[in-house]
Amino acid sequence: MTDRRGDYEEKCDAELSQWSVQLVILKAKAERAEADLKAASHKALGILQINQEKMKVKQLELKAAGNGQWEYLKETMEKDRMNLRISFCGVAAKLG
Repeated sequence: MTDRRGDYEEKCDAELSQWSVQLVILKAKAERAEADLKAASHKALGILQINQEKMKVKQLELKAAGNGQWEYLKETMEKDRMNLRISFCGVAAKLG
């Protein structure tokens, strides 16, 4: 259980780091986009950034949780990670 928990937490940490890099890249692409796409992208990127910050808080809660609560938080974290991953893909697809 402990190894599995540690592995999962490391995986989430790595993914959050990747999203931080991806957010910087997407912001740079948005700056080069045409005006209408740029405005829409900035709004979407703002939402992504807020959701990413929420995931960082959830990750801290997950790390601090006891074993019983950890399993529940992991389940909710998985759903949130999937939604954020989909959001990132959507914005990336729009920006090319």
